[in-house]
Amino acid sequence: MATYPTFLPGLDAPALGHDLTNGEADTLVRSASFATTVGAFIYAEEAPDTILYPELKRFQWREIDAFGLQTGNRYYFDGTAWTLEKPAAGTIDGDSFADGTIPVNKLSGSGAQPFYVIQRNGSNSQWMIVSLASALQDGSAANIKLENADAADYIKFSIAGGVYSDVLFQYIWDLYLEVSNIRYDQIQDSNDTAQAGQILYFAATGGQAAAAFPEVVMRNNQLPTAKLAFPAGSEGKYPRVNAAKTDVEWVAAFATALLKDVQTNGTDGVAVSAGSAQKIRLNTEIDPSGIVVLDTTANTFLLQPGTYDISAVIPVHQSSFAPSATVILRNETAAADIATVTLRATGDMDFIVGTLNHIVTISVASSFSVKVHPQVSGWVGRAVTLGYSETYSQISIRKIG
Repeated sequence: MATYPTFLPGLDAPALGHDLTNGEADTLVRSASFATTVGAFIYAEEAPDTILYPELKRFQWREIDAFGLQTGNRYYFDGTAWTLEKPAAGTIDGDSFADGTIPVNKLSGSGAQPFYVIQRNGSNSQWMIVSLASALQDGSAANIKLENADAADYIKFSIAGGVYSDVLFQYIWDLYLEVSNIRYDQIQDSNDTAQAGQILYFAATGGQAAAAFPEVVMRNNQLPTAKLAFPAGSEGKYPRVNAAKTDVEWVAAFATALLKDVQTNGTDGVAVSAGSAQKIRLNTEIDPSGIVVLDTTANTFLLQPGTYDISAVIPVHQSSFAPSATVILRNETAAADIATVTLRATGDMDFIVGTLNHIVTISVASSFSVKVHPQVSGWVGRAVTLGYSETYSQISIRKIG
């Protein structure tokens, strides 16, 4: 009896000329494949990979679920993709379908007339073919299905007995509505274009209302200053945009503070030695706006972030003639000398006054001092003993930004 060539062996055993080794026997079986005229069933959840295994194109894929059970779907490869197998058209009768699964377009139109519809019967037990008028319940038709009105601007309005009739909208407005009776909470944005905080306004004379933010509606140069809100404590100050550029802050109009070294009558200024820079003495603060914090122990003054115009007047006295010295403005927080002024006298002078001017901008609170580095030991001011307070070093600090 002839045997159909179902498989192609993985190895040509007769051509070897010897008994198969274990490895050759394994290759013979493992590498065997179906003949090109033979296919098989593939049970898998996902579509078989015909690119990696081209021979699967002539197989049938039987789909299974995650539990290994067949779903009933059968697929064949149509040359491009796996395609669900379907019976030939016209070979299935009604008994092959489950109840309630036949699409409407498969139903017979026998007994129907144009514009008839399919509707469930009153007991919801079966379908029936009826006229459209019979299918509609009384009072259930949408307005678009109703007979047209005589002209434009008519609306449906229930008259006596609740029967609807066509009535001009203007008639209803004049009869029932007054502008004063329309509450603002009944105004709605039907187009969903307005944003929170916007107001209604008229962009042109005789035009339609539109939505916009108040700052758009407000005309240029029309807002009186009386409409502005001034916070407590803003009197005498001017507005300035804050560092974050999110609001206006109120600052004193170029607030000024004075720091001095004031001693009693007959008391000399602080002594300074040659060879190093030493802080001048400061013991008096005049600061109406509170822009400076004076430390009389450390002889330093603390400034908050901002821009300051600093001017220091420093008297230097030496016992020898022709005094010379350097006056230094130092940022103690940054440990940096930021400004200097050089003093040098000639002839038989033993006294000189130096003026140091500087503008400084700081981004963090910083402590400052003024120092004197004399060429020869001396004093930052000598007493004249005329019955008044002896005032020596003076520093003017003006906050300008």
